[in-house]
Amino acid sequence: MTQLALALLLLAQGAPPQKQVSLWVARDIAPAQKVQIQLQTQNVRSVQMEARKITLQQWAAHEFDRKRPQGGALVKQWTTGVAGPNDRPPSPGASQYYSRQVNLPALPPGLYTLSASGEGASAFAVVNVTHLSILSKQAQNGMLVWVTDAKTGNPKAGAVVTTWRRPGT
Repeated sequence: MTQLALALLLLAQGAPPQKQVSLWVARDIAPAQKVQIQLQTQNVRSVQMEARKITLQQWAAHEFDRKRPQGGALVKQWTTGVAGPNDRPPSPGASQYYSRQVNLPALPPGLYTLSASGEGASAFAVVNVTHLSILSKQAQNGMLVWVTDAKTGNPKAGAVVTTWRRPGT
């Protein structure tokens, strides 16, 4: 059964419209840089946002299993309206889609989980706030990595680089 047919069947049965939230942000950003988050929702007019600082190990676990990193210290929390001032609530049983770009509050350097949730639906993204830029070249038996200041391009002396390999690769 197609999604459209299923939606029509649920609508005919009087089922409440589905609620969804999606969130997108560039992964690597500079501190104090104006960064926009792309929010898209279905039948959710506003979302609760939060930024939690996470460790490199929490991020690595997320990268390997694609699950939301757990824990982390709460750094910022705010509410964002996704619906515009002229958007009307949907008709009973109908779906309404909203999309909005909002500015991410300034965060100090570090790794963060950004979460958006509203009316039982949620989404997350991991963002890296950094002054550094990394260029790497991988060969069969090794890797060469340059770490530089993102603004000036000058090498970053003493930078520590950690690499991981996904299981099975």
